[in-house]
Amino acid sequence: MLIDDGARLQGVAVCHIVAGTEAGGGACYIKFGAVRPGPSAERLFGLLVDACHGLAAAAGRRSSSRARTPAGTGPGGCWPAGLPAGPPGGGDAPSE
Repeated sequence: MLIDDGARLQGVAVCHIVAGTEAGGGACYIKFGAVRPGPSAERLFGLLVDACHGLAAAAGRRSSSRARTPAGTGPGGCWPAGLPAGPPGGGDAPSE
């Protein structure tokens, strides 16, 4: 998934969405997502997550808004306020 404002790339996400991937059957798993840093980062990250949810809905897959921080970092700048940490059910992949 790419977020582009017409001038430059603003965000990118890698989604697993087919059986045989970390998503498993019937799910959309956002493996990685990042946006440009700066005052618009929280808004851009929200747009990126919304776009991934749209991809999941269009493909008839379920999705979840949960994020995991990189090792050694805290919740302070890794995702927008209110986005719960960790994948649903714990572990590295979404629960089925």
